[in-house]
Amino acid sequence: MSQLPRRINPDTRPVLVVAASLTAVLGGVSFLLSYNGLTATAPWASIPAGQAWTIPVVIDGAILVYTLAVLIKRRRGERAVLYWSLLAAFTAVSVAGNAFHAWDASAQDSTGMAGAAIAGLAPLAVLAATHTLADLIVEPAPARIAQPEVRSDVTPIERADAMTLSEDEPVSREQAVVTRARAGLSQRRIAAELGMSKSTVGRILTSASVEVE
Repeated sequence: MSQLPRRINPDTRPVLVVAASLTAVLGGVSFLLSYNGLTATAPWASIPAGQAWTIPVVIDGAILVYTLAVLIKRRRGERAVLYWSLLAAFTAVSVAGNAFHAWDASAQDSTGMAGAAIAGLAPLAVLAATHTLADLIVEPAPARIAQPEVRSDVTPIERADAMTLSEDEPVSREQAVVTRARAGLSQRRIAAELGMSKSTVGRILTSASVEVE
């Protein structure tokens, strides 16, 4: 009986390297396409021909920078409203510049409209490729674990001296449960103080042969 071929695990380093490489190539080609279109718009802004290269560097370069800034903020678990706004603004400018240049250089008919739409896709491809590449290699922020709610109506613990823990004598979770149970605390109250479920407290007390209400 023949064995079925194993499927490829996509979450491996070789697959990640291939995906990142293809995404980087796509981003580079898209940047080059957008570069040509934005460079041609230099005369519209009265920029000398020798400095025309600065337009795509500033506009499309800003797309790269703010995309990375958004991903870094996401990794830190922080808000990135400003960076998202700047990213949207520079992407819109790049799309408009490429589209208007293609329309201006065309016969300004239906084919010109199609050409303008195609040219406008270049900066969007730069944005998508950069975001995809960074998303593949930047680890997202770890999920925040909700802290157990502490009851405000809990009265001071009686016989606190029986539950005082010495700083140089670490006490395990099981010992802490047993100590509080012997001090007269209920299972519900022990669970609230130690941040565990009531059933877990019950299992610990059962294994320790301690009876408590």
